[in-house]
Amino acid sequence: MADLRIAILDSDSGFVRVLVKRAADLGWQYRCLEAAPPVEEFVAMRVNALVVDLELLGPRAWEFVERVAAALPGMGLVVCTGRTSVSQRVRGLRAGADDWITKPCHPEEVLARIEAVVRRRKRASERVEQALHADSI
Repeated sequence: MADLRIAILDSDSGFVRVLVKRAADLGWQYRCLEAAPPVEEFVAMRVNALVVDLELLGPRAWEFVERVAAALPGMGLVVCTGRTSVSQRVRGLRAGADDWITKPCHPEEVLARIEAVVRRRKRASERVEQALHADSI
């Protein structure tokens, strides 16, 4: 998966620095963001996955997750944030997050989860395309 494009929305500079170094070592392209851009900018970035720390977004976090997930159904959304309750994690996953990682965490695990989310999305997309192709025959 050397051709992945990810966006990282996180203000933890040490964590982000290690994460992007390892992503670069894998040949991934990345964008680091310290504030949430409009959803349309994510569309323009054409990223395969977004890693987001909900703490950075404050009270707008849930709305942001819902809007991004709805606008970009093909993009993987991985929440990587501090300690949360079960109800918060369930809410995030139901709002559109594909995976949830609690900080502190290891950057290698984050990268592996991104790969898994992108892989699952790709397989699902291929199945839909095959089904559409089979229906048109």
